[in-house]
Amino acid sequence: MSPHLPTVDQLNRLAKTVMQRHRVNYEQALTILGGFHLHLVCLVASIRRPQYQAALLTAVNVGKRAFLGGVTVQLPPDVKCVLPGWFDQPLNAVVHELGGQVVSVRPAAHKTVWIGFSGAAQPSDLVLIADGWRGGFVPAGLAAPFPETDGFALGGVFAAGLVVSRAFAEVAGLALGGCDEPFGLSLWRLDLPWTDENARGPALSLLPARLWLLGLGHLGQAYLWTLGLLPFASDSNPMLFLQDFDHITSGNWSAGMLCEEGVTGELKTRACAAWIERRGFITRLIERPFDAHTRVGTDEPKIALCGFDNVAGRRVLEDAKFHLIVECGLGSSFDFFDRLMLHTFPGASKRPEEVWLETAQPDVVDFDASLFGAELADGECGVLLDELTRKPISASFVGAAASALVVAELLRGLHGGQRYELILLHLRANGSLRTVEKAELYQQRHAANSKLRPAASSSP
Repeated sequence: MSPHLPTVDQLNRLAKTVMQRHRVNYEQALTILGGFHLHLVCLVASIRRPQYQAALLTAVNVGKRAFLGGVTVQLPPDVKCVLPGWFDQPLNAVVHELGGQVVSVRPAAHKTVWIGFSGAAQPSDLVLIADGWRGGFVPAGLAAPFPETDGFALGGVFAAGLVVSRAFAEVAGLALGGCDEPFGLSLWRLDLPWTDENARGPALSLLPARLWLLGLGHLGQAYLWTLGLLPFASDSNPMLFLQDFDHITSGNWSAGMLCEEGVTGELKTRACAAWIERRGFITRLIERPFDAHTRVGTDEPKIALCGFDNVAGRRVLEDAKFHLIVECGLGSSFDFFDRLMLHTFPGASKRPEEVWLETAQPDVVDFDASLFGAELADGECGVLLDELTRKPISASFVGAAASALVVAELLRGLHGGQRYELILLHLRANGSLRTVEKAELYQQRHAANSKLRPAASSSP
């Protein structure tokens, strides 16, 4: 067996896309990823707005985990951060904390993204556009799709996940042409073009007081990231129940938005709690698996966000008696790792055990084990290669985009919007969105969970 073969805990999950696309071994894939460089340009007219700061910080956070050659940022001086956890800190210091490098001159980069509209973008650049409920991009040279106004973080988080996804797919050779046409979504009205005025959505007025997060891996950490950027009142003390039993490994860095070197080896519950508590949240930790015996207590959160990567946990979701579960799952193979599928329960047309059969198999099994530089063999070597082969491909930019859709499902319910029992989106494909609506008075599902007003009204 090659001495350079990673352990399962060390594996960079995104490297497997490069291995499969370019038919290279693991070390060669890391070298290719190390040559990718993302550059972000911020304009003074946009970057003081919450949605664009959320887009910038999200793009830095997920970009560094995919573009291993680094993320550079051109940023106006003397801009203060307006987002929770970093409020009133210099924005350039926050960028540095998250792993970005602030520069004064545009460097050579594989992809350049402008945060907010600019007519100065060069032909190969992308222009990220967002407000409270909407997010997407336009290629350089096209007009802004709607007037830029102040908003909240949600649209910026989605736009950043989407744009970094498209940028990575292009430079890695996974999908060509994905950056040639404008694309975006309204998380308020998925049935309308994102440029439609009716897709703008209402001003944010309500936020959930309590939530239960099931699973704190790739998706659960992304949910926390997005929740932590929302404008909760400083004295509101929202409560989160955080349920997971696993430790953070070095391999989690490539996909987990809250995984940094300093937390390797910690329980995920502890690291995640520390991060979100710095944003004014109260946490309760459940450090055991979710299973068919889990039940919601009388005074516990009645709404859950689920980020499981296994069928067994999903099949028994309704047994816990939550009033609302927003669940999201991701693909795991070269073709589908950037595809996300959101479900809401209960009351959907299918129960979880009908959606996920016990015999369901992940789509990652198509990976060629020989790309790791050795053939499958008996014994310890063969077991390791089999585990590496079956480890799902995952990327933090997919989690970021998925988290915006999941949190939007909550916020839409609080504001009297449409419930979706199914949302399917493949990030690299413009025409992939599919939805199934559920007709009901959505606000009733939030009634037992109480509500909070955000710190200030924003106009999306």
